[in-house]
Amino acid sequence: MTRHASHDCAIVGSFEERLELVASFLTSAVPEGATVLVGCPSVAQLADDLRAWDIDLDELERTGRVVALRARPDPAVELALRAVGTATPPRLLVWGRPWLVARESVLGELARGAEILCLYTAWETTPEHRARLGSLHDVVRSVPSLYDDGLLRVTEGPDGELLLAGECDLSNVSALAEVFESHLAAAPRIVDVGRLRFADVRTVRLLAGLVDDGAAAGIRRARPLIGALLGAASSVHGR
Repeated sequence: MTRHASHDCAIVGSFEERLELVASFLTSAVPEGATVLVGCPSVAQLADDLRAWDIDLDELERTGRVVALRARPDPAVELALRAVGTATPPRLLVWGRPWLVARESVLGELARGAEILCLYTAWETTPEHRARLGSLHDVVRSVPSLYDDGLLRVTEGPDGELLLAGECDLSNVSALAEVFESHLAAAPRIVDVGRLRFADVRTVRLLAGLVDDGAAAGIRRARPLIGALLGAASSVHGR
């Protein structure tokens, strides 16, 4: 998959939304052999959080597939400097903070050719910060949940994939179908179910039907039981 240079920004409304974007970024980048640079305040805490996504950040660091940079006085510039001189510019994932906004232009210049995603939190950014972010990034988007009823949560990942977390049953499968109808109409997307703990028969049939009908580009990271049910449902649906 060919990636193009970009310098984008996502403004998240919660720590959970930020973690979902980080996990999605890592799972989409690492299998492609890309080096991912993570500039975050606490790499140890991030490693703990990512275990819920079955991502072993420590192992990825040990094998050199992820370079995790600890917080420094100027982490954005350090990230950019680490990207300079590589044969293939890596994807950069940057923890943005309001007081580092002015340095974003330096990041973009030094890491030219890389794909950069900067994460900011809504509660730390003022309208003035957002205006500045808009002038420094190719795309600035807020990342609210597409659906959240306390049981099931659906958000959008950095590559446009739909991230499902929680449980889906008779109480919310119709709402999930509406989310799919709204957000898969323009083009097929990946549906990531890595944090879907439970899916009833209706949910499994809904997911299998998306793939069989071409509405979804694929179902990613299904847990073993859900994966087995999806395989069986897909066979039945395709008859």
